[in-house]
Amino acid sequence: MTKRKKAGGVAVMLDAELTDAVRQLREKVIRQMNDAGVYGAVAAPSMGYVARQLLRSKLGLSDSALDDVYQR
Repeated sequence: MTKRKKAGGVAVMLDAELTDAVRQLREKVIRQMNDAGVYGAVAAPSMGYVARQLLRSKLGLSDSALDDVYQR
């Protein structure tokens, strides 16, 4: 019997329209952080994190433990 492997992730290419929408959302987060007195450009989530969170939310999935670094 062979050991069953856990399914891995995949890389996804975003088109220009999706990239722009994710970038605008990230910039909004940066502005909100700056307004709160935090240097948003350093503390803001990555584009990948924003895209993953949007996709997980749309699919009705809970947050991933792999992204826990942003939850602390």
